[in-house]
Amino acid sequence: MAITKIARNRELSWLAFNERVLKEAEDDLPPLEKLKFIAIFMSNLEEFYRVRVGSLREKDQFQPEALDNKTKWSPKRQIHEINLRTRTLFKEKDRIHKEVNGELAKEGIIEGQMEMISDKAKEDVKKYYKKMIEPILSPQIVDPSHPFPFLENNQLYIVLLLEKEKNTKLAFIHVPENIPDLYFVKEGEKVQYLRKENIIKYYCSELFHQYESSLPVIINITRNADLTPEEEFDVADEDFREIMKKILKKRKRLQAVRLVSDEQLSPKMEERLLPPLNLKKDQVFTLETAMKMDYAFDLSKYIDHGDKLLYPSFHPVSSRVFEKDRSYMEQIEEEDKLLIYPYDDINDFIRLLDEAGSDKRVLSIKITIYRLSKHSQIVSRLIRAAENGVDVTVLMELRARFDEQNNIDYSEELAKAGCRIIYGMPGYKVHSKICLITYRDQGKIQYISQFGTGNYNENTAKQYTDLSYMTSREDIGKDAVQFFQNMGIGELRGKYKVLATSPYGFKPQMMEEIDKEIAKGKEGFIFCKFNSLSDKDFIEKFYEAAKNGVNLQLIIRGICCLKPGFRNIEIRSIVGRYLEHSRVYLFGKDDPRIYISSADLMTRNTERRVEIAVPILDPRIKEEIIEYMDIQWNDRKKARVHLKNGDYQLIDGEMGEFSSQDHMMKQAEKHKNKA
Repeated sequence: MAITKIARNRELSWLAFNERVLKEAEDDLPPLEKLKFIAIFMSNLEEFYRVRVGSLREKDQFQPEALDNKTKWSPKRQIHEINLRTRTLFKEKDRIHKEVNGELAKEGIIEGQMEMISDKAKEDVKKYYKKMIEPILSPQIVDPSHPFPFLENNQLYIVLLLEKEKNTKLAFIHVPENIPDLYFVKEGEKVQYLRKENIIKYYCSELFHQYESSLPVIINITRNADLTPEEEFDVADEDFREIMKKILKKRKRLQAVRLVSDEQLSPKMEERLLPPLNLKKDQVFTLETAMKMDYAFDLSKYIDHGDKLLYPSFHPVSSRVFEKDRSYMEQIEEEDKLLIYPYDDINDFIRLLDEAGSDKRVLSIKITIYRLSKHSQIVSRLIRAAENGVDVTVLMELRARFDEQNNIDYSEELAKAGCRIIYGMPGYKVHSKICLITYRDQGKIQYISQFGTGNYNENTAKQYTDLSYMTSREDIGKDAVQFFQNMGIGELRGKYKVLATSPYGFKPQMMEEIDKEIAKGKEGFIFCKFNSLSDKDFIEKFYEAAKNGVNLQLIIRGICCLKPGFRNIEIRSIVGRYLEHSRVYLFGKDDPRIYISSADLMTRNTERRVEIAVPILDPRIKEEIIEYMDIQWNDRKKARVHLKNGDYQLIDGEMGEFSSQDHMMKQAEKHKNKA
């Protein structure tokens, strides 16, 4: 069967996921949490245009014949479909945002408009503007002496048309980032907040008092970020960190792919504004509500009763699987351990690193790093271990998009402390999540290996659902040794007894597992949870399995290019308080074969990244993962079922009471209370 009959476009599937993020703001949530979901939707969409649409724009210019391998659409057709869908989503965003603002207003929190506030408040705002904002504004006109300015990515600008003696000029004012996003006006029990761009917009004409000015418009530019360092890798004898620094400088000036304005641009404004940006009308979008919404995450700090408008607080539980007063290394030697974030605390893993770094038996710690938090405790433990004489090797992937500078800085810090730093391979990002502790005990070399589905990042471990598996199994430890040795010499085709790694081993191993279930026919069972499905080979293989009677249960949070077409294949997505991020691959009903992995089923993961899948061999850990997967599948509150047309709907047509995330939090709280 042609792939176009069973697959849908990746980009539209991602937009459908982001629509579900937006629609969370219509669910029964506290209003400030709704505002955050709208902010996440906007941030997601901005990154999508930078990366995916940026890439498609380049393909349209240089490879217009490069067709999507699932829908056979050209880059131009894909961009057209994306822009159409985005216009609809922006209308939805405006509608939902206004509704949420209405809910907040009932609680006394009002997004104010300059035209609507009292005269007294307006006087105070003007004093603030004159004293704190106007002195740092840099208005600029465009004329022969003042060239069209470079408009930076995701920055707000006020743009006006100026008239003087029948001469029209374009003018810009950059909205400074170093002033607070919000100005608060408190009148009685009500709190009004004004966005800084609206304050500047209201008064900015005064800066051009010698001109007649048009109504000012707020704009926001999105620029292509799809710039990779692969073409730079051949530069001889140059530290990859220096190459990445050059790449980051180039990225800042890449082509504009989108312009968003708060009002419809006049024909005269379009004529002056779009050509220098190399943008066309179909790349211009209008949004009545806020374009940048970082303020949504800080609003509660300025409101006395803000905590009542948020989720009830929840803190990860420490030491659910460990005894606090005993060595963690010793406990892992006794039995495998599994942490489930954010219900379990990543500090338990950090304590393991801490213990290993000061244990005189430990010879080395090796770890792959993709994204780190600011002020990373992981980094501080690795530095402390190196200072204690432990041989520390860090495989630092500098190409973690938008985290490159953070990783460059940390790689330099680790290197100064004496850690050995290696980087990813040319053409292959290292996305694996593996940590290996090697130590000598009673004359024998032993290993503790840790594998994760998410990053070594304390912040995201409180926001993303992920699994962290720790084991002292010798066969897994020896494979981990081999993995790091292979990475050190750039060997991607390494052979492993237990681990399945991409780009060469993961896909064949998973395909073989699916084939084993196909051979069982109607007795076959596949139950997987991951973030995205776009790999053409897996789409066809899942469809083959369904045709042969295998029962497939797939929990796919984001992109899903497979169109469900059989009763025995059901796809669900969960969008909730936490970002569902864990990857679990389960095959068979009785004594199932289970893997956890850093990899999604996207071609970039299966063929163009270094990923790891580790089999779960401990029966007790298997049972825990099966229970976790069943809890997810039984979700009736946040789960949605994926329809063949790409839409998502409530399971059984109505919202139930059971939320998998709420259940996991309650179970964690019970353990905390018992402890």
